[in-house]
Amino acid sequence: MTVDGEVKLSTGRIDLAAETPDGKYIGIEVKRGSGLEFGSELYEQVHRYIESGVFDELYFASRSVDPLINELENNQSPNVSTLNQASKQIRAAVGSSSTTIKDAKSRIQEEVPERLLNSTKPGQMGSVKSYVYDKLERDVGDESTEATISEGIRYLRRAECPTEIGVIHVPLNLHEVLQDLERVHEPKRAYEPIVRRDAEQLDRTDTPDFERREEPWIRHNVWKKYGGLPEGYLPNVRSSDQSYRPIDLMSFSGGYDPTEILDSGEGKVIGVEAKGESSFDKERLSRQLSEFLTTKSLTHLYLAVPTTLRTKAAQMLDNHEDGENIGLITVDERGDLTTIRDAPHLDFRHDGYMSRYSPQKIGYGDVAIADGREVISPFLTTEEKERIEYSDATERALDLLKDNSKLANNDGWIENEKPTDLYPTEDTFNKEGTARAYLLKGMSAAPYYAGDQPAGSTVSPKEGYVRLSLTEYEVDDEFALKLHFGQGSWEGGYISIVGDQVQTLIDILASFETIQGGSVPGQGKYIDLESFPFDRDQNEPHRVSGGSGDVEPLLLNIEILQNEQDTAARVQLGDEEEQGVDVVMTKIQLFDLLASIAILREGNRRKLPGEYRSYPRIGPSGENTWDIGRDIEQRTNPDPPEEW
Repeated sequence: MTVDGEVKLSTGRIDLAAETPDGKYIGIEVKRGSGLEFGSELYEQVHRYIESGVFDELYFASRSVDPLINELENNQSPNVSTLNQASKQIRAAVGSSSTTIKDAKSRIQEEVPERLLNSTKPGQMGSVKSYVYDKLERDVGDESTEATISEGIRYLRRAECPTEIGVIHVPLNLHEVLQDLERVHEPKRAYEPIVRRDAEQLDRTDTPDFERREEPWIRHNVWKKYGGLPEGYLPNVRSSDQSYRPIDLMSFSGGYDPTEILDSGEGKVIGVEAKGESSFDKERLSRQLSEFLTTKSLTHLYLAVPTTLRTKAAQMLDNHEDGENIGLITVDERGDLTTIRDAPHLDFRHDGYMSRYSPQKIGYGDVAIADGREVISPFLTTEEKERIEYSDATERALDLLKDNSKLANNDGWIENEKPTDLYPTEDTFNKEGTARAYLLKGMSAAPYYAGDQPAGSTVSPKEGYVRLSLTEYEVDDEFALKLHFGQGSWEGGYISIVGDQVQTLIDILASFETIQGGSVPGQGKYIDLESFPFDRDQNEPHRVSGGSGDVEPLLLNIEILQNEQDTAARVQLGDEEEQGVDVVMTKIQLFDLLASIAILREGNRRKLPGEYRSYPRIGPSGENTWDIGRDIEQRTNPDPPEEW
């Protein structure tokens, strides 16, 4: 077959469109997952492709196809959101036109497949037909809505995935590491896709418009000849927290591991940037090529364009400051390639790049390759250099330790009063999201935690692990923090601190070795089990998240436990045992908290220590605890994980 990608249709854009030698046209929608995780999107996409009238057959292709096959072959359920939308559309059409309810029912009966009308709406006993008919009888249409019965019925048909669709399983050899590399890189040796379900014949009335001068066609045909990794990863030299960026194609010669090629000095790592007539922007392309060269992560770099852009591309390279280092390939509308100018060998220095302190392989990113060697010369972006500056939280905290005992009273306590004036709440301002969290051992007021006594009875605080989440924001150009204890609205509480209040917290933590503790003034809320109503109709004002209830002045008390072996500080929010939280921190958690607050106040959260893809949750040992599971925060007195 002749295959083109990203083909425009009158009703959307499909991933692949193929033309067979005997003139049949086949559409293929490609997903990484099963497609069903997209809700109504997949159903609507497939229907739109059928409605375009340009395909004889239509297929869904993925590495995960069993869920869709099961849905198609075993009493598939219609998509609820599409069903509701269609029902409203039909009723609105009846209300805004001369069409009667009787007419609408007749059209539905004639034009909607019987299997859909007789299927059961999820969560209800009745059929789809009875559900839609009931909507017609009960709802009042909006006479101002411009709607037609035809549009409503089209939506209704989209509530199920059409059984005409075929299913293709695309085997992958990725099982923690990428195996059989030659089968990944060489198109003719790739694993054969398997047709698991044949597509039914569609009523084609037209043909797709193939764009053989655009980027998908250029990229596909270069890959067909040279193989390699489409959308291969290179370091990102732009100012961004994303450490990588894709190049259209990375092809290897003399091996598939860039580390071996770099170490041996033999072989090639070739990058190809493809452009079509509509995506050829000289200024933007010139900048892209310069950025690729800057990474020194390729042995050769090529620009690939349609034959119609040969002269324009050659002139652009002639005027480029590094144009002599870039080769040029043209692709015609038959898919034949011509090398206009060869690319010279480049200064190849980097076989990888750093991402969150972790080395990633050029081309592959964080996907490991079978028998691959460790990266020996990673490229460091500006952002990654900043991260490495504070890669160790303890080391950063030790630099911040200070004797603030002069601020303490005779008992070694930094004393503060509850504030009298309140700032606007943190919900008023833009927040960056949670920057860090800590899993602390102790007690928290949590009226609805798993295993609690029935509502209305007396409860005691939950003992176990309590999350402390750290969020930054600003109040009147002053740095502010929110320290939230617990999983959400119905556990523990929170305190917000602004400006000098943040400095007070730093003073206490930084005086770890010389004081007994201190109190941090702020404002917030906490759960009080003694006054909590436990009647769910009355509890809204008592929640600690959102706008319910009143913010009040609070103190966060931190007692330094200098003589304890496993704990460094006791933290309390609330005056009584059944209020707020009473938890302890290990020394490594205290140091991490001190370092993190100092870094956040500097205004660059990318410097936060640790190798994390999202915000970390620091356990008692200092390790990230997301892999343990959130259920540890819901249980009473859980056993600590073995890794602690």
